[in-house]
Amino acid sequence: MNWHIPKNNHLTNMKDQVFITSLRIGLVAFIVVALINLINHRPIVNIVSPLLGAGFLFFLHQWYPTEKSKKVRLLFLFFLSFVYLPAAWLTSPGSYSAMSFYAVLMLFLCFIVIQETWEYIFPALFTVLMVILLHLEPQYPERYHFYSDPQLRAFDLSINFVLVSTTLFALIFVLNRSFSDEHQRVYQYSITDPLTNLFNRRYLHHFLTRLMEDIRFPDITYSLLLMDLDHFKKINDLHGHPEGDRVLKEFAAVLTKASRKNDVVIRFGGDEFLLLLMDTDDTGISIVEERIQELFQPVCDRYPDIPLSVSFGRATCSSGSVDEVIKMADDILYQSKDASKKNGTSR
Repeated sequence: MNWHIPKNNHLTNMKDQVFITSLRIGLVAFIVVALINLINHRPIVNIVSPLLGAGFLFFLHQWYPTEKSKKVRLLFLFFLSFVYLPAAWLTSPGSYSAMSFYAVLMLFLCFIVIQETWEYIFPALFTVLMVILLHLEPQYPERYHFYSDPQLRAFDLSINFVLVSTTLFALIFVLNRSFSDEHQRVYQYSITDPLTNLFNRRYLHHFLTRLMEDIRFPDITYSLLLMDLDHFKKINDLHGHPEGDRVLKEFAAVLTKASRKNDVVIRFGGDEFLLLLMDTDDTGISIVEERIQELFQPVCDRYPDIPLSVSFGRATCSSGSVDEVIKMADDILYQSKDASKKNGTSR
């Protein structure tokens, strides 16, 4: 059976935002090019063509919210590759002007707005067209209007190079920020339990690794308070899994309320939770335990037919590898659950 894997909507939205930003940056760049050509006394066609390009990008920008993004993107790619590039090249000094700079910029724009594999045909054909246009120059020199003043050409190339560099900088900045935000979102998702919004076991491993590697805290001591909800399975069996999820979320809220600012609350797995307490002695841990019991008792009282309670296990650590610490946590939790079953009470 072929299972359909849904697309990553967050990644698609990120690419859409990059595309919208590219339209805006391109719109401004086209207008600035027209102004530069006006200042440099270029032929009227070199002033009108970038203004038409700006108008087309403005149209796409306004049209984008009401249409599928794919249609607008394809129009954008087609316009850059097969309309604006040859028209601007053939009505300018070609490679003797700043068009070579803008060709690289337009090729870069094509690459960053592509979302599907087949769309790479646009930058590929763009490259082929560029090669053809370059080979046309020596064969048809009459098509190109060369600068008569070398100083004017140097000024034109300089100011256009600054504009292209600035535009590339803006586009790369937007790309880096977008990918950084997406990376942070994925990372947060990977270390967060989706049901309770607590940190998960992966984050515990990450946190302890960084703590042990931090040379600022060579003698750091921390405590692990392990918790298990006794008879939780009966909640699921008698009242259904939605009710069980409700209990887990309520217990997570209890832990968040009972913990201190520097404590780390972890959903260890299933109905197992963990509090990582920094520089806390046994008396302090006992106070936290009592606070948790007090806050969770109303939830337990809601199920008179089920002896729902919390088992605790604790350990203080100052050395050992991350894997050893996590194994210790597992052992403590097992011992705590075993003692609770034998005694028939929580502790």
